[in-house]
Amino acid sequence: MSEVQSQEKDYFWAYIIIGVLVFAATMFTVKTMGGSDYNRAAELIEENPSNSAYKN
Repeated sequence: MSEVQSQEKDYFWAYIIIGVLVFAATMFTVKTMGGSDYNRAAELIEENPSNSAYKN
């Protein structure tokens, strides 16, 4: 019985590493994707502050 257990490989740490890499890649992709979405709106607000939804 102990011979059967010693032959089986434990992939626990491999699964953890793969999970962390997938999570990091997803976070990096989301962070870099949304950066330029609001550039035009920011330019218009700088030009005329009354274009902002937040009125002072």
